[in-house]
Order: sequence, then C-alpha cells, then structure tokens
Amino acid sequence: MSGGAKKRFRGAVDRVARPYVAELEASMAQLGGELEATREELAKIRHGLRMISDDEHGNRVRLYELRRDPSYELAFTEEDPLVSFVIATYDSFATLRDVALPSVLGQSYSNLEVIVIGDGSPPETAEVIAEIDDPRVIFFNRPYRGPYPENERERWLMSGSPAYNEGLSRVTGRWIAPMADDDAVRPEHTRTLVDAAQRHRHELCYGRMDVHFEDGRGCELGDFPPRLGGVMPQASIYHAGLGFLHSQPVDSVFGEPNDWSRHRRMLAIGVYMGMVDALVADKYETNQTLEAYMYVQPNSTW
Repeated sequence: MSGGAKKRFRGAVDRVARPYVAELEASMAQLGGELEATREELAKIRHGLRMISDDEHGNRVRLYELRRDPSYELAFTEEDPLVSFVIATYDSFATLRDVALPSVLGQSYSNLEVIVIGDGSPPETAEVIAEIDDPRVIFFNRPYRGPYPENERERWLMSGSPAYNEGLSRVTGRWIAPMADDDAVRPEHTRTLVDAAQRHRHELCYGRMDVHFEDGRGCELGDFPPRLGGVMPQASIYHAGLGFLHSQPVDSVFGEPNDWSRHRRMLAIGVYMGMVDALVADKYETNQTLEAYMYVQPNSTW
C-alpha cells in the first residue's frame, strides 16, 4: 500500500472511530464522576459511623455534668491530690520492673497509686509486683488477653485497650496518668503536670516526651493544640472524672491509635487542655528506626 493510500485509510478509520472514542471518553468521564461521588458518600457514611461510635453528644453531656459535680473542684483545690497511674501490661515484665515502675515510684511526687492490669499476663508479672513490695502498687490480672483482631496492624492500634479500661474502673485518685510498661516518667513529671493543671484549670495537661532509639538518636514530641503524634499519654495527666472516656476497640476498624482516639474525643467535646514546655517522659523504641518514626511524626524535632 502506497503512502497516500495508507494516509487515506487512516483518515477513514479515524472518521469511523471518532464517534465511538468520544462516546467512550464521555462514558469514562461519567464513571469517574460517579466513582468520586461514591467516595464522598462513603466518606460521609464513615464519618457518621465514627460519630455514632464516639457518642460525642453523650460524652459532652457527661462532661458538663462532671463540671457541676461538687467533687470536680477537688482535683484543682486539694494539695497534692492522689494521682492514679494506669499501666496495661502483657509480657513486658522485665521493663515493667526495671524501667516503668522505678520511674513512677521514684518521683518527687509521692501521693500516687499505680494500677497495673495484666492483659492475661504470665506469672512473672505478679512476681515482679511482689518483689517491688510497695503498697502504692496494685495488680490485677485479667483471666485472658484481649480479645484482639487477627490483623497485626489492627491489633497494634487497640493494644492494651481491654486492660486499660479495666484499670480505669479501679481508679480512686483525682487525676489519671496513663503509663506504658516499657517507658519512663521523669522525676518531676507528676509535680509539673499537677501544678500546671491546678494553676490553669486544665482537665488534660501534658508535656513533652523524649523518644530514644537503639542507635542513640532521638526526637522530641509535643505540640499544642494536640495532634496525632504531638501528644503522648505517658507525658500527660487528666481529670479522673473523664474516666468515662474508655479506649475503644472499634478504633482499630477506623485505623486510629487508641491513645490518640481518646485525645481526639476530648477535643471534640471541649475538654480544657494545656501543655507545659518541659520534658516529662521518655519513650524507648527498640523495633523502629528514627527515619520511620519521623515519617509518621513529621513535625517532631531531632
């Protein structure tokens, strides 16, 4: 076929195919619009389900009722009010013994109770508590672990939730201090946070946390207002009247860490929050690199 014939043939094919191509492009554009509309609708449904799960209205009502309760003021007016540390643990009994508990019990602030809840922990955990032999430490071991999702990431997102909630049910202090079994608080952690909370009437008060990695590098976390990765439970205390804000197992379904979910729900209902610009806790990361951590926490300083 000559060059001219080829050109005429292509032109004929183009004239025949052009309407079909245009129709296909229009169909694809319509389908793309429908997919985008479906995504938006699914996002609205997801948001609605999250709101129902959060019970935002009910929790706001509970907060307002708390502020009207005469006992609410005692957290702000008592001198050295009792602070309840809550530690959920599974099998990290060595770090519980060597890191977490010594740091809590060795603080300058002594009016503490430390509620350690075993998440179906092995016998060694009870032995560690017995060795410490401090009447401020209370231990209860749940008869089984979890339950947790089979998916590893979902399991991590809600890790410790059942045990932490059990601990909340046993709190007798004016303030709750969440604590991990493998991290540490600094000697002035509780004194600093209680003083600031009472002075400024913060219902949640937190400071900065130093994160340490095995290679010796680290980063600091702490931002106000709170954001994901900018407020860590180990560096905080909150009014014990807010104990109704449990860790929610459903957080894992929404892909949200249980500790941040609690802070986000506090923000949503109007909990009075404040931050002190002081390092009050240390977090030890043994299975993660600083680069990976900074990818998740992009606003950290290091």
